[in-house]
Amino acid sequence: MDNNLSFTDVYVNWIRGSMQEKQISNNVFRITTPFLDRNNDHVEVYVIKGADNSFKITDDGATIGELVFSGFSFKGSQKREDALNAILASHGVSLDANDEMYVEANSSDYAAKKHMLTQCMIKVSDMFALSQSNVKSFFLEDVRNFFDVNNIRYTESPSFVGKSKLVNNFDFVIPHYKDAPERIIRAANEIRIDYAKSMIFAWEDIKDQRPYSALYAFINDENKEPTKEVIHALDEYGIRHIPWSGRDKYIKELSA
Repeated sequence: MDNNLSFTDVYVNWIRGSMQEKQISNNVFRITTPFLDRNNDHVEVYVIKGADNSFKITDDGATIGELVFSGFSFKGSQKREDALNAILASHGVSLDANDEMYVEANSSDYAAKKHMLTQCMIKVSDMFALSQSNVKSFFLEDVRNFFDVNNIRYTESPSFVGKSKLVNNFDFVIPHYKDAPERIIRAANEIRIDYAKSMIFAWEDIKDQRPYSALYAFINDENKEPTKEVIHALDEYGIRHIPWSGRDKYIKELSA
């Protein structure tokens, strides 16, 4: 690693070098990102150029379509639909009647909108990658209930603009109080290395602007243990990881 580059520079350069673009038609482009979905396929979005430097950026229905193909349905479950809508709203992403997730952008906010759509696609895939026989409720709701039961004050879905000028979305934030730092929280039902890298980038992007903050990762380890590679990556960047199986040990720390 070049000592003259910051961690954020290294990460952004990696994204830039790994991104692939292919023109599909006169005004449609396919962007292949370096991030992987839960099937280890690269996350792809499509950019449709309109008039006056306007763009529609879409997943072409792939995110929800893959979940439906895997046997997971949103139909008939208000709880699942509410959880999906909450994720979409927190990322500024729309959903059409064909289950296509999309954002509309212009030349000035294209990068930020594409970034938020990609985060949303990964989050939706992660939130609903559930074992039907073992997982009784969504992990994000479990974390929220854990806070409520233990009187841990929090705000949901905070967003912070980082050095890159991109908006980074998180799940919860527990405010600074006396000697306790502000605790920013991401919850991961199934944490893969690409999701860990996304989390690391978000943290590296905002932490200089929030010097009295710490990032915590709640990790659902009840059905699948995170890999040593993931834990090592989080440790290297000072991200405090909380295994769901041992969450009670952190009540006092999070309540301060």
